[in-house]
Amino acid sequence: MNLHSNKYDLNYEEATFGASQFEKMSEWINNRKGFELECKITGEWSPTKNFFKGSGNILKHSLEDINENTFFIILYEGDIGKEDMLIGRRIIEINKTKIIHPYQNGNENSLEFNEIIEPNVFVLRNYFKKDLQNRRFFRNTEFDQALLWAKSFIQKYEISVFVEGNLVARKEQIPCIITGTLKTTDNSDLYVNIWDAFNPYDPLNDDTKEWLSRNWTIQVSQEGINKIHPKYVLFEFDEELSSSKKE
Repeated sequence: MNLHSNKYDLNYEEATFGASQFEKMSEWINNRKGFELECKITGEWSPTKNFFKGSGNILKHSLEDINENTFFIILYEGDIGKEDMLIGRRIIEINKTKIIHPYQNGNENSLEFNEIIEPNVFVLRNYFKKDLQNRRFFRNTEFDQALLWAKSFIQKYEISVFVEGNLVARKEQIPCIITGTLKTTDNSDLYVNIWDAFNPYDPLNDDTKEWLSRNWTIQVSQEGINKIHPKYVLFEFDEELSSSKKE
């Protein structure tokens, strides 16, 4: 591990880890879990064997601390190969097995299931910005907790939503990533007013993107037709809106 600290000039500390140093990296992260942490990754995009680089922020899952064996990053930017093919905003899972899964739709025979990153280097930065807990991340297995969290906060905050999952129609399933505003919730569904949506495996397909992102409110649920079945759900609310109650 190469630890660099320059708190007084640049106001951040930095640590570099190889892919085999997961336990040391996990310890570094957990010792700073009260701060927002940035992560840069370089490695190989397995389907094409091209060079990959990306950066984002480390997430806490559910209402618990960062897990010692697995943690998650929301990538804000990433690109593949010398043509810098954009990967887009994604949530990726990192664990001791070294393999990173940006997204899986559960079909082991599909090309998407094999979409993985093999990391070489992680560069972590701590800018000493306190984690104000205005972001909550849930996996599919924690969807009931996501519903409870949403019910608790929707009356006081305007909440933005990021969802990765499958739009399940009667005859097909479309992998999709959506962003939007949480409108309401009930005992089984989240209702999201969509801002933007795309198929992560075909992000440049304008017809699909236009259809997915038309002005509509969609349900996010673990079951049902014409709903998004989520793999990941990320809620965020802006600090500036935290004191403005909905009428």
